[in-house]
This record gives sequence, C-alpha cells and structure tokens, in this order.
Amino acid sequence: PKQARDLILTFIGHYFPDNDGLVTAKSPLDLYNDTSFFIKEISTLNYEEAYKLLTQHVRKLNASVPPLISAYMSLSSTMKSFGTALNKKFGDVEETGILISIDDIFEQKKERHINSYLKEKNGDT
Repeated sequence: PKQARDLILTFIGHYFPDNDGLVTAKSPLDLYNDTSFFIKEISTLNYEEAYKLLTQHVRKLNASVPPLISAYMSLSSTMKSFGTALNKKFGDVEETGILISIDDIFEQKKERHINSYLKEKNGDT
C-alpha cells in the first residue's frame, strides 16, 4: 500500500539523507500521505529502535519492508539516499537512488558480501 511505501521512504530519507546535495532526481516522486507523525515518533530514536517501529507500522498495513531495501540499509550508517523517481523506461517502477561507500560498509557485512566473494573468485574457498 502507498502508506507503507511512504513510511519506508520517510525512514530512508530521515536516516540516510544526502546533506551534501550530491544528486537529485529530475522528477522526484512525492509522498501520497502525511508522514509527519512518523517523523515525530522516530526523531528521538536510534536507528535500531526506529527500524523496529517502521516494521511494526508497515506490518499493520499488511506489508513488509522489501528485503533488498532492508539489506542495503544494514550495510552502512553513512549510506546516502537521493529521492525516488519513476523509471518510465523500465515498466514504470519507482527507483530510489542510494550511495554506499565501500570503506564505510560494516566489517561483518564486508566479510559476508565482499571478502567471501573475493575468496571464491580467487579459489580460496
């Protein structure tokens, strides 16, 4: 549902903002719903507490945080998000731009996603 989408995008924008103005969408999509209540709820919470609250709200709407979004958000606390736009050339899907610095990826995630790949690639399994 659109309300769950809006909560997820609000969460991403709150915890992973682009404070440097690096990238902006040509035609950014707006939220369908007012999420100011959610911003108030999470504004004093740490990331983990706020993420739990996000998942609770989204579940009440019979939805879930998409696994890929959840995975990206758990890679680095310095991820940046650049808004969401409609990709008309790819089936009218909504796409959110993100940037994750490899140097800032959490060590346990590097081991799982990068180092394990490099070991396999180099035959060090």
